[in-house]
Amino acid sequence: MSRVIPPVLHTVTVNGVELAYFERNRDRGGPTLLFVHCTGFHGRIWDRIIEAFPQYHTIALDQRGHGRSQKCRVDHWQVFGQDIRDLAELLGLHDVVGVGHSVGGHALVDAAASCGAFEKLILCDPTISAPENYGKPAPFLKKGEVHPAARRRRDFASAQEMYERLLGKGSYALFEPRMLWDYCEHGLLPTAQGGWTLACPPEVEASVYMASRTNIGVFDSVRAIDLPVLILRAMEPPGERKA
Repeated sequence: MSRVIPPVLHTVTVNGVELAYFERNRDRGGPTLLFVHCTGFHGRIWDRIIEAFPQYHTIALDQRGHGRSQKCRVDHWQVFGQDIRDLAELLGLHDVVGVGHSVGGHALVDAAASCGAFEKLILCDPTISAPENYGKPAPFLKKGEVHPAARRRRDFASAQEMYERLLGKGSYALFEPRMLWDYCEHGLLPTAQGGWTLACPPEVEASVYMASRTNIGVFDSVRAIDLPVLILRAMEPPGERKA
């Protein structure tokens, strides 16, 4: 069995924000696998998947507001693609295979359209709505309402407490246990009082959801991309499909 190599944490400043990313195998040849997470998560959620590709140079990004990156609210989704583009250019990346989930997939579309670093994209449920939905409030919200993610519990005594609280609940019941543990262990930051708090503050997570219909420019990016793109979609739960 291949030895699991722990990632190296780096921080850089691009597009006016400090971003953190986790890197493995910097000196390996071949393509770079660049992993970009969904709203509320962090780069270490990809650990279990990255370990299946020990022969590749890999980078797992903490998007702005998330993980170890700078905490800032998001008013427009365009910034996510700009962050990735600027990071790729700063690091001199090339032959990149971008792997993104949800908003991470959305961001990779914008990034790949605006720089030549990318070779392929793998997009897992990329959050790109129909054009007519843009410029409207986020789904299920009335104008002026705050997304319920803002009320999420933020403080925990330990990663174990967070894990036990989430285990078997809602969509977390679908998580492979090791990935749920990675989400909890690396999704908390220490507080001055000795406890732990969410690495993606609830108000930041809420701002991302509330800005989900801002970037209609993503369709210009879709048209501009000229490289292989694989889109993966989750199956609908039984009984959900309408006639």
